[in-house]
Amino acid sequence: MNKSERVFEVKVIPNSKKQRLSVDLFGKIKIWVTSPAEKGKANKSANELLSNYLGINPNSIELIKGFKSRNKLFRVSYD
Repeated sequence: MNKSERVFEVKVIPNSKKQRLSVDLFGKIKIWVTSPAEKGKANKSANELLSNYLGINPNSIELIKGFKSRNKLFRVSYD
């Protein structure tokens, strides 16, 4: 089977009261996480929310840019 990939631009807001994900009319994804932006905790939480939203395994998602920024790029691999 062929694997296909897609890259998503995501804005992550750490230290939020609630975890949620929204997609605007232009396809820009915004994720609010309760985790702090330290030691990759917010990145991990964002990965989990994105995987739940897409209905795929979190291991299929890779953070490729923006490790210490709110603006991130995630690569998603589909089977």
